[in-house]
Amino acid sequence: MDNKKNSIIHLQTAKEIPQNFPEKVTINYDNETQFWKQEEVRNALGRPVTRIIFDRENNIILNVGDLITHHSIKEARQAGTLDILLASVYQNKSENSHA
Repeated sequence: MDNKKNSIIHLQTAKEIPQNFPEKVTINYDNETQFWKQEEVRNALGRPVTRIIFDRENNIILNVGDLITHHSIKEARQAGTLDILLASVYQNKSENSHA
């Protein structure tokens, strides 16, 4: 009888896991995404951009060849264009071959 009772407890525990599991994955995913975004920002600082980066009112945050600074990162984040800025970081071809 003890074995049957233990099986029921394990089954109930197993049923609870899927309800909590996606929430935990989301939290871990968000933390990992934030970590990689911060790493991308650190790698972008001091590098030139390959295109013009605008804010929401079409004011220029960075022009082609301008260096990425903490201030430009902050402006791009506020304007919702940080992803565009990070995708526009100049990459030296010889640096990519070592990665």
